[in-house]
Amino acid sequence: MPIATPMRGAGRVASSFLIMQFSLALALGGARLKARLAHTKRSLADGLQAAFWACAGTAAAIRLCGLPWRFGANAALDRARAVTWAGNHRRILGVPARLRYASVARRRLALHSALYHTEPGLMAMIADCAATLARTRDERVPGGTPCIFAPLHVCADAVAAMTVAMVAPRRTHVYSIYPDGYFGASQMIRLQACGLELIQHHPDEAPAQQRAMIRELRAGTANLVIFPDILPQFTTGLLGRQMRTRPVSLFGRPARLHCGAEELARLAGATVIPFYIHWADGRLAIRVFDPCADTDGVARCIEQALREHGDQWLLWHFPSLFYFNDGADR
Repeated sequence: MPIATPMRGAGRVASSFLIMQFSLALALGGARLKARLAHTKRSLADGLQAAFWACAGTAAAIRLCGLPWRFGANAALDRARAVTWAGNHRRILGVPARLRYASVARRRLALHSALYHTEPGLMAMIADCAATLARTRDERVPGGTPCIFAPLHVCADAVAAMTVAMVAPRRTHVYSIYPDGYFGASQMIRLQACGLELIQHHPDEAPAQQRAMIRELRAGTANLVIFPDILPQFTTGLLGRQMRTRPVSLFGRPARLHCGAEELARLAGATVIPFYIHWADGRLAIRVFDPCADTDGVARCIEQALREHGDQWLLWHFPSLFYFNDGADR
């Protein structure tokens, strides 16, 4: 009996070890299977979208965006967002929106899909908008002065960034809170084949990368994009911390705007050019504002944009809008 006891103890240890190894193998196998299924789902969706854009144009797809919103797990969330979206639009602008949240959200998805699959009709529209943006820059900004392009979240944000990427010198840095790879590797390969180059930057990246970005901007060898109307509520929720904002007045109320465009312009000796892309008369159009010296000027452009095409702004569904986080002054 004294000899059998340690043998039974060793057997229990060996059994526990085998169970642990088996559980680990199951977990790893499940993770691999989940990743493989997710990859297969993405590949299938990408293939279906490619087939769609091979036989349909952007204008026709946009007309389909008026159909009822999708069913499924996100349907209830979409309905809740639609209520907030419509309520904020009416409360701030004083008029009901001409478009439904569902139509606006579907239009953005359709335009992004067409962009990532380089649908010829859409690419031609973007090129026209880029030509207008470049011409306005050359007319309103003294030669040799770096420019920071500040698109608003109207219609389709990725399309706005790609519009800047078609403006000389074409190489374009995008400063956003999304991690690298937000645009997707396969999509970026297609866009690079069209001569579009986007380099994404994040607030948490190494300072050396941001200094290199500023050097390229000063030298005139690259563009810089930053979205000035991103909401403090959104950035705080995604990053888990407050970012620097500045007090401004928006629609007659004290509000907060991110001051990243103003600070980057100061560092680079640049001027800020706000603009937005919108859908009008069956095609993309662009509205370019005069250059701004500071965040107060950007706030005036945001007000004007929302009065002109507020029903295509993508952020009405955030409850707080620009009136969130009133103490973020650091």
